[in-house]
Amino acid sequence: MTASERTTFDSGRSTEESALESTLAAAWLSSNAPTAGQAGSSCATEACTTASHCCGDSTPKTGAYVTSALNDICVDSSTLLYTDGLGR
Repeated sequence: MTASERTTFDSGRSTEESALESTLAAAWLSSNAPTAGQAGSSCATEACTTASHCCGDSTPKTGAYVTSALNDICVDSSTLLYTDGLGR
């Protein structure tokens, strides 16, 4: 492989890996969604079932690898912080 071919290959491979990681993370989060009573569970149709939780929107901190906001989720009312199952 020439240097130019190698650069093209590395670039393409990096893009493929990123896409695969995103797909796998989304699939895992979908299969492991928090259930009622857990932080991150939905409160869109029913109130949070744990007394120490409050219902609201989770807006990610700024920085690299920022995920989209989560609307209508239950979180700890004292810290107001939520970390998903992947540690984000």
